[in-house]
Amino acid sequence: MNSVLTSMRLAVLGAGKQGRVIGHRLALAGNSVRFGVRGLHSANAAQVLHKHWDNVEVDTIASAISYGDVIVFAVPSEACVELVLRHSRLLVGKIIVDATGLEEGGWNTMNAIQQQIKNVRAFRAFSNISSEVLDRSNFLTIPDLFYCGSDDQDAVNVLNLLIEQLGFRPIRLGGLSEVPLLDSLAKVRTILVEQLHFSSSITLKALS
Repeated sequence: MNSVLTSMRLAVLGAGKQGRVIGHRLALAGNSVRFGVRGLHSANAAQVLHKHWDNVEVDTIASAISYGDVIVFAVPSEACVELVLRHSRLLVGKIIVDATGLEEGGWNTMNAIQQQIKNVRAFRAFSNISSEVLDRSNFLTIPDLFYCGSDDQDAVNVLNLLIEQLGFRPIRLGGLSEVPLLDSLAKVRTILVEQLHFSSSITLKALS
């Protein structure tokens, strides 16, 4: 892997639990992370900065997008679509990671991303794994993390590195046409954990 890629500028849009875990873990790996939030003085924004971070900041959505080379959407699907429509020009040329959750009747975020951003390099990732599992670092073996998206090799290399920095083995299922397959895995995980009360770690192993 090119050493130039070992430290990146990341924008995480959303400061909920999933976004905070992704951003903080990637900051610990040496990346510069800027969280984009609507309320700079909100409780979630305060949670981002509960410890002193030299390489973590909280900013407006637009400023975070402008800053980041990689943009991680960690917001509800409706908010993701709204942000894509509002900031489509700022998102051109960025590597986009759609980590939005799967709400019942949620919006098709990847369709909006593809339709609104020219020559987009986008991926669906992290939506099929819980924040509790993402925040773990004591796995006995390296677990797989499935994703799908762009076939741009530079962008694939970047996402693979970020996934490895989080402690997972990246497994690309295919292009953007495989998003429904990836989301179906997420739905299976949700059923196993929330309805059948399997532990997140056992579920992760079963789906790896």
